Amino acid sequence: MFFLLGLDTVSLEGEPFSYNIAEGDVVTGGQEIGRVDWKKVEDAGLKKTSMLVFTSMTMGKQVSFSINQAIKSAGELVGHAEFI
Repeated sequence: MFFLLGLDTVSLEGEPFSYNIAEGDVVTGGQEIGRVDWKKVEDAGLKKTSMLVFTSMTMGKQVSFSINQAIKSAGELVGHAEFI
């Protein structure tokens, strides 16, 4: 699984993004994986669209994912995934 922050932001050359993890790291619920300066994204005229992509279904045949639509600050739950 991977998480894409800020689609079409390649023109910003990574400037608004910082990460606390590296490729191959295993993360746990509640762990901060990175930060985005969304103001820099907006100031560049870009949208704040992000994606969560499940690339391997070795944990089940289906995934049920619920999203918290009202995230207001860092540390809040983004969503919950359950592999079936």
